[in-house]
Amino acid sequence: MTCLTLESVSKSFGDLSVLKDLSFEVNEGSIFGFIGKNGSGKTTTMKIVVGLLKADQGCVHVQGKRVDFGETATNRLVGFLPDVPEFYGFMNAMEYLTFCGRIAGMNPTDILRKANELIVLVGLKGSEKRRLKGYSRGMKQRLGIAQALIHDPILLICDEPTSALDPVGRAELLNILSMVRERTTILFSTHILADVERICDYVGVLDNGSIALEGNLDTIKSAHRSDVIVVELSEAAQGAAPQTVDRLRELPFVRSVQWQERLIHVGVGSLEADGRLLLAELAGSPCTVLRYQVQEPTLENLYRAVLEPSEEVVA
Repeated sequence: MTCLTLESVSKSFGDLSVLKDLSFEVNEGSIFGFIGKNGSGKTTTMKIVVGLLKADQGCVHVQGKRVDFGETATNRLVGFLPDVPEFYGFMNAMEYLTFCGRIAGMNPTDILRKANELIVLVGLKGSEKRRLKGYSRGMKQRLGIAQALIHDPILLICDEPTSALDPVGRAELLNILSMVRERTTILFSTHILADVERICDYVGVLDNGSIALEGNLDTIKSAHRSDVIVVELSEAAQGAAPQTVDRLRELPFVRSVQWQERLIHVGVGSLEADGRLLLAELAGSPCTVLRYQVQEPTLENLYRAVLEPSEEVVA
């Protein structure tokens, strides 16, 4: 079932067109990686989804309910974590989550239960009574996730939540999002491709105001897999490597050979048929093979392939 739908959404600021007939869907229970260059319109899209900006045309639905600009009823279904969450520094985490629960219309019993549950989930147990002005950036991002989940939303929107965190903080936040997926659908905006590959199962690439590539990440990678086999030689075999490489280049089924130190990338016509022939050739060579595998496409390679230079826009 579809959780979020955008249909032909366009948005301009004066003469600057930011979104152009943007359409995509986010399925329930998924983590959708919404990626694009800085300034590609990701934040603009998310502000439209939560009713903070009005689209010039098109429509947005959350679980079949239309999103309206302003005080939209669909926000009861959505949790939002901005890229730089702001808090009242004089409050502590429990006070802030209680405040957010009241805004969401929750009763006191549910607020207390949910706040305690989320404090544990996001790893702030033991720090819940500290004033927020003393929280680090990573702790604030954790609390941001907790406040976005206080009312049990069906959709969690995260706008570049890891962009300013150190590697440890990024890893911790991604682990939290991976755990949260059991209770909500996640729209995860970022320009850090490694984060998308780590936790997302669907991806949409935003370029020049429209979706340039969209779908299941594994399916996309499989569709763009090239017939290239990576062969890694042992260190002791490097002396015989030039002879092996020359021999591979002479084979009729080999389309290309790229060699750098101990790695040889061999392009073939058919992975199945030619791969067996290549294995037989390597078995008879003087080199010891440590690794033989099909080269998998990376999200970075796909990203570079689909994005063409476009005019810089604001988000």
